Amino acid sequence: MAMQNTYGKILEKIVVGRITAHLERKSLLLKELGSYRPHRETAVNSAVMAQTYESFQQRKDVTATEDVYNRVDYERMIDRLLELDVDIWLVRWVAVALVERKMALRQGERTSDPVSINTPGLSQGSPVSPELFNV
Repeated sequence: MAMQNTYGKILEKIVVGRITAHLERKSLLLKELGSYRPHRETAVNSAVMAQTYESFQQRKDVTATEDVYNRVDYERMIDRLLELDVDIWLVRWVAVALVERKMALRQGERTSDPVSINTPGLSQGSPVSPELFNV
């Protein structure tokens, strides 16, 4: 289990708040998209999927995609943020924060040297990941 530092989470919440405000103010996300959006429910996604996809309508088995956060393509996501006219400083912060993730281990008073984490996709448990996934 990894715990992110409190200051990092606060900064991420500020960044995601600004991105969310921009996307919602300009209505840039699909209206059917309910996940992690103000005044919307995640269940909306299931309802839309049930109405939209033929497999659901015909009561066929459908398999959900696993590890969707790990499958997000950085370059495509950054390009999409730019297309949506998100503040360039926020886009730069997201790009650096995702590409240059670092981690250190701490036990009591001892802390290891930071190491780079080279994992694909969005960080699990990060406040900014759900909004970036929606993008």
